Amino acid sequence: EREEKLPFTHPLNGIRGMIKSVLFVCLGNICRSPTAEAIFREKLKSSKLDIFCDSAGTASWHVGSSPYEPMQVAAKDRGFDMSKLRARQITIADFKDFDLIVAMDKKIYPAYKSYVQTKLIKYIF
Repeated sequence: EREEKLPFTHPLNGIRGMIKSVLFVCLGNICRSPTAEAIFREKLKSSKLDIFCDSAGTASWHVGSSPYEPMQVAAKDRGFDMSKLRARQITIADFKDFDLIVAMDKKIYPAYKSYVQTKLIKYIF
């Protein structure tokens, strides 16, 4: 079996086993973060990892709403079901409850920087 060499270090190298919960965060929690949650949940099914995941938005505009319909269609076409997900707003408790918070863009981190001094934050661009 051929071992591929990646031109970068995987962001989870060195912390496997330490992560038991992941929160994906975007602005409204109807597109990017619920999509990441749905894909991550599906990938967890085929792994041996026991990780809880969720998603949230920084704004409250869409709280209780289903993910954006065109995003649901695109996800479903690729085998990812988002139909049961509902938008929620991130809370201060999330910074304590989640081991890894994945900010879906650069604008999210500065707004919450004061809460994350001891947390591991990764960006996905």
